[in-house]
Amino acid sequence: MTNVNDSTILERLGRLDTCAVSDSLDKLSLKGTVTGLSPLSCPAKVVGRVMTSETGEGR
Repeated sequence: MTNVNDSTILERLGRLDTCAVSDSLDKLSLKGTVTGLSPLSCPAKVVGRVMTSETGEGR
């Protein structure tokens, strides 16, 4: 595995959605929490109908 410094990791994580990082940690069965990431949207509640979808690789 390539040795990557902490600032590079934090820079890359900072460009990701917080939920995506958390879901990825869950999928990899890694314990811990996501800290230090700020939401990219305003702090508002979202309410409405949803539809779950699944995308294929590279989509």
